[in-house]
Amino acid sequence: MKNVYIKKEIKCLCEIAKKAGKALLPIFRNNVQYSFKAGRANVVTEADILVEDMIRSKLRRLFPGVPVVGEELSDDAGTRDDIYFLIDPLDGTLNFLHGIPLFAVSIALVEKSYPKIGVVYAPALDETFCAADKCGSFLNNKLLRIRKSLPIEQALAATGWPYDPQLLEWAKRALLIVQPKVQEVRILGAASLEMCYVAAEFLDIYWEIGLAPWDIAAGWLVLKEAGGCVLDVNGADFNPISGRILAGVSEALCREIASIFIDAGLGV
Repeated sequence: MKNVYIKKEIKCLCEIAKKAGKALLPIFRNNVQYSFKAGRANVVTEADILVEDMIRSKLRRLFPGVPVVGEELSDDAGTRDDIYFLIDPLDGTLNFLHGIPLFAVSIALVEKSYPKIGVVYAPALDETFCAADKCGSFLNNKLLRIRKSLPIEQALAATGWPYDPQLLEWAKRALLIVQPKVQEVRILGAASLEMCYVAAEFLDIYWEIGLAPWDIAAGWLVLKEAGGCVLDVNGADFNPISGRILAGVSEALCREIASIFIDAGLGV
């Protein structure tokens, strides 16, 4: 597995993500069955289980012995191993449930806590983001390279709401403080896509707390390889298991947002 992140493996993971994503489309906008996990916004659909099982079986067959950690199911070894997969079969479940096409399949190969390959596929939009460590980042085979540098008042920002009620107050205050300083703030409801959209320069800044590792891993690598900046919301180095992310098209923009949070007592 030392050379797992080469072109052959990138192509393989892209194919798995695309097949899984296409399996979602017949269910999308078609009386999706769901149940609640915790709270009225945290739900799991029949599609989550179906697609995670599909991804898991393909990864086990092609990469025997490599643990798979997913949102709904996890191998026993999980993140105790040096190398493992992190998967989110349906990032943006509520969007999917309500017929909104902003949802994605996310797969990352992680080595020593950091992603080495990341794939995010949005099937309803037919957008495939992929990246490999030190190999660049791509959207539908087109190289992504961030070139934008802009003042905060021209920045289109995105954020999200945490499921944990104890974190909601932070999220509300952060939104109210940042919104008057940027062009506008959007909530897309799919963390992996929001990071990829910064990589593609569709968005300029994105922050959120309360995220799980499978929410972050693949999108983080796509953004990093595109030349974006990823920090903790307090401006510290990004920790992939912290659940806190501040991502932007430039370090200067990220630092400015982090300073706003710190000055407001929101350094977490």
